[in-house]
Amino acid sequence: MVGDRTSYIEAASHNGGISIGVTYGFGKDEVSLANYVANTLQEVEKLVTDITI
Repeated sequence: MVGDRTSYIEAASHNGGISIGVTYGFGKDEVSLANYVANTLQEVEKLVTDITI
C-alpha cells in the first residue's frame, strides 16, 4: 500500500501487506514506520517494480 499517513501504513501491516510511505503528501512526517519510503513518484515506481512478494 502506498500512502502518506500512518493509517495507510497500519492498514498494510494489519493485512499482511507492504507499505511504501511517500514524503510528498500531506502526512509526509508520518511515514517513518513504512517498510519503504519514497520521495518521488518515480521512486514509488522503482520500489513497486523491485519488490517481490
